[in-house]
Amino acid sequence: MKSSHDFVSLLETWLKRRAKSTGVRRVSTSNIALSTDQGSVRVENQDRAVVARFTNKDSISRIICIVADGMGGMESGLDCAAKAVSSFLGGCLKGIDTPVKKMLHDAVLMADKYVHQVHEGRGGATLSAICLVEAGEIHAVNVGDSRIYGILDKNLIQLSKDDTLEGQFGNDGNLFLGRNELIQYVGMGCGIIPNSFTFPQESDGWLISTDGVHFMASNILEKITQNSSDSGTAAFRLTEMSQWLGGNDNATCIVQLWREKNWDFFRGDVAGLLEVWDSFGDLQLFIGDSATKGDMILGDDISSCNSAKAPSHETKASHKDEKPVINESKKTSSSYKKNKLQEEAFEEDDRKDISQKSKPQLKMKFDESKDG
Repeated sequence: MKSSHDFVSLLETWLKRRAKSTGVRRVSTSNIALSTDQGSVRVENQDRAVVARFTNKDSISRIICIVADGMGGMESGLDCAAKAVSSFLGGCLKGIDTPVKKMLHDAVLMADKYVHQVHEGRGGATLSAICLVEAGEIHAVNVGDSRIYGILDKNLIQLSKDDTLEGQFGNDGNLFLGRNELIQYVGMGCGIIPNSFTFPQESDGWLISTDGVHFMASNILEKITQNSSDSGTAAFRLTEMSQWLGGNDNATCIVQLWREKNWDFFRGDVAGLLEVWDSFGDLQLFIGDSATKGDMILGDDISSCNSAKAPSHETKASHKDEKPVINESKKTSSSYKKNKLQEEAFEEDDRKDISQKSKPQLKMKFDESKDG
């Protein structure tokens, strides 16, 4: 039996919906926050960032945070970024029961194949992602020049390595200094090598950012994370600072500061429920155990580089309850309804708090510096 929708195309469409030029959001009751700003120069925002939580049949969740930046100078940057995020998350759900490192690696290959099949190498995106597990481990994967930072003893440390000529070969004399050309990206096809690593156990938090944020000096980024009271304030300040410095590029980030831990976020109420947040809203999909079935997500062949046929946008399901259903998850649990109302109230208060408190504080500091 076939469904008229499949998970990847649903998420991709949602990610490409019309939205405001600026958005900041704290994720549910967690201490994770997202922020994005189109900037003053770009005609559209080609960055995409999501936080996703999938709960398995044992009520154990994996938290996956993804940032993608559509490549400027190539075709359809927004479409490539949305496809990269949606297909990468689809790959993660397909491999949700495998070791995290393998899950992330295979998901990158799946995203690369999907974007390449559609754009044939004429478009692509960077992709940076981390997966948090209940045991406290943080696993990461990176392709391109978006970055993943760790916070160690309040110091902001770049853990990923830029896939640029300078990032990979900059230590070999001055030949490649300032050379920011990408040497790999999601959508290039054969030859992509995902860069995987695990965070140090002593990490105090982390930051994922596009180059519209980390073009700023690292000490500025560090000061912002050090002097922000919570993740939402830090995320907002990072993208707002980019705008104040000219807004020449899209600026997007996801931040988590460990000083405000909330491990309850790792335990969902509804098995088979996928929850996705971006800077403007959230989406719930009840997909049952279909997430582990290859026919729902993009097909099993992630190693072949020669397939010319694009992935089917139809879901194959053996039972009616395995169809992806938007927002139907609200009906499945009274505790979920209650928690959802609490989360929505919390997020509304949080957005007001961020917008009302953070911006004036930053403006005051700049006004004082001008007077001085």
